[in-house]
Amino acid sequence: MGIRELAMSILLVFGVMLAGNSAHAQRSNYQFETGNTLLEKCESRQGTTGYYICLGYLVGVADTFDALRPTTRFDYCLREGATNAQLQRVVVKYLKEHPEELDLSAGWLVVLALTDAFHCSPE
Repeated sequence: MGIRELAMSILLVFGVMLAGNSAHAQRSNYQFETGNTLLEKCESRQGTTGYYICLGYLVGVADTFDALRPTTRFDYCLREGATNAQLQRVVVKYLKEHPEELDLSAGWLVVLALTDAFHCSPE
């Protein structure tokens, strides 16, 4: 599989994750990870399994989002030097400030938190 095919596959999976949230919710309320379950993990004590699952999830979404940034309309530029712990604090802050959204897809909420916290600088 070439780079182009891999990028298109990632884009398709990410698009299904983003677009599928509302369509899937009409059939079923199940999601792999919601804001509620992610917040619980991200508030786990450092060094616990939940904490590391949170960091892995956030880094995975952030890396995917960064790779797809040129193809999206989102204003997101993760600054050099940002740490995993910083991502965790940004996402936890967003989730706590938006409790009405905690039933939504965790991936979508992470994207919203990142775009809210890491706007691109005008060039």
